[in-house]
Order: sequence, then C-alpha cells, then structure tokens
Amino acid sequence: MSGFTKLWSDITDSSIWNEDDKTRIVWITMLARMGPDYVVRASVGGLAHLARVTREDCVKSLHILSEPDPDSRTSDFEGRRIEKIEGGFFIINGKKWREQQTAESRRAYMRDYMKKYRAKDKDVNNVKIVKNELIELRQEEAEAEEEETISKRENDRSAELPTWDEVWDLAQMRGILRETAESFFNWHNDNNYWLNKYGALINWKSKLQNWKTRSQNIKTQGNAPKRKRASADELLRRLNND
Repeated sequence: MSGFTKLWSDITDSSIWNEDDKTRIVWITMLARMGPDYVVRASVGGLAHLARVTREDCVKSLHILSEPDPDSRTSDFEGRRIEKIEGGFFIINGKKWREQQTAESRRAYMRDYMKKYRAKDKDVNNVKIVKNELIELRQEEAEAEEEETISKRENDRSAELPTWDEVWDLAQMRGILRETAESFFNWHNDNNYWLNKYGALINWKSKLQNWKTRSQNIKTQGNAPKRKRASADELLRRLNND
C-alpha cells in the first residue's frame, strides 16, 4: 500500500526519543507503513528490512514498543505503542495519530485555501479599482469634451446672433418703422429668442417681416371705431321688430 505519514516536530519531545536510534527508526517506519485500520502488515524480518536494521535490533525494538512506558504522554494502555496481532502489528494509538493528522491536514488545507482566496480577492479588487478608475477617467473626458463642445457652440451662436445695426438696416430696406424694429430686436434679445429649442438660429429676417405685419394689425385694430354696445331696451326693441 502506498501513502504517506506526516512526521510531527513534537515527536522529538516524546519519550520515544529517549530510546536508542534503532528503536526510533523502527517506530517511524511502522508509522509510515500503518494502514487505514492502524495495522502494520509485516513480519519481523520484513519490518527489519524496511527499517534497515538487523533482525535482532528489530526484535529488541518491538519489545520496547510493546512494553509500558511510564514517561509516555499517552496514558492509554500504560503507554504501550504496539500490540502483536496475526499478520502484523497493531498501532495502539494509531487512531489518535491519524485524527491528529486529519485535523492538521484540514487546518493546513484551510490556511492554503484562505491564502489563495485572499490573493484572488485582492486581484479582483485591484481589477475593480482599475476598472472604476477607467470609468471615472472616461466620464471626466466625456464631460470635458461636452463642456468644450457647449462652449464652442455658445461662442458660435454668439457670433451668429444679429446685431441691432443688421436688424435696423434690413428694417429700413423693407420700410419698417424704427419703433417696430426696436421692439422686435429688444423682445428677442431680452428673452433670448434668437435660437430655437434645438439651439439653431431662427429665421429672424422672415420673423421681422411678420413682426411688422402684426404691429400694423394691432395699430389698425386700435384705430378702428369701437361699436357702441346696445342697451337692454334697444335689444328688446330689435326683438319685437323681428
């Protein structure tokens, strides 16, 4: 069976580290060869070969590992570490050892996962920041371009607006009175009516002619004799005559 077993650094604080080097090697070899059922399936000679020790040294080490250890940090089974069974050796504290491995592996996995997650999240945030900065930059450029366009358009419009001299010259050519031309110019100038709702210059020359016509109509209506309003008696008389 292939696999691996983690070797904890605190093994050097264990009472096993007080034993001879051969026993320590045999013990580490057994941990490495421990199966999922906490059994090391090997004969004495096979284990000696795996640990690269002599058979005699392996027998001596197995005896030590099977005996109580008063200095062991694990009080279960009086500190014994192994038990001889059919087909191999049972690691008495194998479950505890495996659970420690699983818990530590899980913690190591979560540390690695969170490290990668934070790095990824940082990259995503950096992308978001750069993206937001680009959006803001484009908005600023668009706003600046729009302001420039509006300013240019306003300058162009100012250059297109008719002056009083232009209005008065045209009025004289068309026989329009000065007071009519003045009222036309002042009304459009004071109310900013030279431009239509789309920002384009109105056809003010045509409107000047219309202004003249309306002014004449107003004067004509003002000079026309007002019809006298009939009294109630007069209305009754007309009805009776009809």
